Amino acid sequence: MSEPLRATTAREIDKASVTEGSALAVNGVLSESPSSMQAGDYYFSSSNLEEHVQPSWFERVILRKTARMILKPVPTIVISCPVCGAGIMATVDPWVVQRNPLTLSRTVTHGSPSGSHSFSIKDGLIVLA
Repeated sequence: MSEPLRATTAREIDKASVTEGSALAVNGVLSESPSSMQAGDYYFSSSNLEEHVQPSWFERVILRKTARMILKPVPTIVISCPVCGAGIMATVDPWVVQRNPLTLSRTVTHGSPSGSHSFSIKDGLIVLA
């Protein structure tokens, strides 16, 4: 039996509210900021992908060039699972069909300690698959 959805609509949030949120400790108890990510929230981000480029034979032997590393920015989406609330990160290109309202091209399957679950998002509405 699958768990029920904690969120039925996808809501875009500001990345800064998650990555730069403040935490307050009072009497040894950590209180998270109210702007933390909730189930069904998502934001767009950019990650860097390292690519090692080998020069051609001519460049290596004649011009004495060595291998170099190039950082390529890769657009990504971070989604809080609408069932368990865990973060899921994926590249934008094959996944996101439409940004607002959010539509994903495929079903997302996510495993958690309580079992795996699948969901899809179409026109901002989240449904179990």
